[in-house]
Amino acid sequence: MRVRVVRIDGEQVMIQLPGDKFMTVDWIDFPVTVGQFLDAVDDGSDGRLLFLPAADDQQKIVINNTNTQVQSAPVLMKRYRVGKWLYVGLAILLGTIGAHKFALGKTGMGVLYIVFCWTAIPTLAGFIEGIAAACKTPDAEGYIYFN
Repeated sequence: MRVRVVRIDGEQVMIQLPGDKFMTVDWIDFPVTVGQFLDAVDDGSDGRLLFLPAADDQQKIVINNTNTQVQSAPVLMKRYRVGKWLYVGLAILLGTIGAHKFALGKTGMGVLYIVFCWTAIPTLAGFIEGIAAACKTPDAEGYIYFN
């Protein structure tokens, strides 16, 4: 007899029998999912049923997508290329006024360095960026890349 799993509550499984009759089973020895078909076989003792996975179980998969969020296209960041030793020299020697940022084409950052050049922040940042750039491995032409 073909039956269908209707509901699962912890260890109890509600099964729909033919003729729209329902039965609650306390234990099934294998994992089941709601909507799965099972074969119910009389085991010959006390009129009890033995449930097995249906041999020809053709489950229908229904996907209800309630996601209304719009996915945007991935943002491609511009990569900047500059000679390694040019960048290192500008960052360490003229980092206070953002010369290394102007060399990358990041004019806005360069202006920001100039605006705050009276503090020690651009000097320290330029020195750290110069040391970090000196540790980067250049490509075959001697260039390093930044985002």
